[in-house]
Amino acid sequence: MIATASADRVWRLFSTSGGSPVREISGHDGSATSIAAFPSSNSLATASSDGTIKMWSLPRGIEQWSRNAHAGRVLAINFSANGEVLASVGTDSKWRIWNPADGTLVSEHKCSHANGCLALNPSGTEIVYNAVPNGADIVSVGTGRQRKRLSSQSGPATAACYSSDGRQFVLGESGGRLVVYDTASWRQQFECNGHQGKVNQIVFSRDDRMIWSASADRTVRCWDALDGSGRETVIEHRESILCVAALLDDAVATGSTDNTAIVWSHPWR
Repeated sequence: MIATASADRVWRLFSTSGGSPVREISGHDGSATSIAAFPSSNSLATASSDGTIKMWSLPRGIEQWSRNAHAGRVLAINFSANGEVLASVGTDSKWRIWNPADGTLVSEHKCSHANGCLALNPSGTEIVYNAVPNGADIVSVGTGRQRKRLSSQSGPATAACYSSDGRQFVLGESGGRLVVYDTASWRQQFECNGHQGKVNQIVFSRDDRMIWSASADRTVRCWDALDGSGRETVIEHRESILCVAALLDDAVATGSTDNTAIVWSHPWR
């Protein structure tokens, strides 16, 4: 199934085979700002401009818990790959860690220049967020202490993602550049240039061999995770592409401000 969230305050489930609607759920008092699937489980979390985070069971869409998470808009939420940590960042200049099982607040820390850039490493021990006008901080989830600051060159950091094995990390910038790092040394491996607008989201393919990036330039680009070489894709929307998700069999799903969600099979030329 494909899950979507929208400014119409509704999140929807669609079948990946044919795109037929499965379920439509409302529950937030504000527009949906972020959605994250719980790893290896039939649950998902949604966040809203009303400051709340909710966890839902699938496919029936039963609310499991709800929290007033931030004093203002929730900018982004993200799970660690092991499913043990849920992170959120909001316009109240705070990032928070939650227990996905029951929504218990684990910790909270102040952050400045927060935006939708948010990532957790696979084990849930590191969080990455935009911390300065031209860079992102890598911070210990347990202590809140900075471990590393990564500088950006084409504007604020706007998207981030770890590979499933945690060995690579990609940072996207508002100017369209992607930078790939080796997490053992945090040295830059290569950069990917091609987008003509803000990078909105980054994901690795299921086998970590490819990197997908969605941009405000209305395109999604595919990059080789070994050397950053680009592959020409056929993915394009009428407006900014907000998100991209890697599916099975090299398919990807995209969502756009043109109010469409599309599943693409082998989307490269």
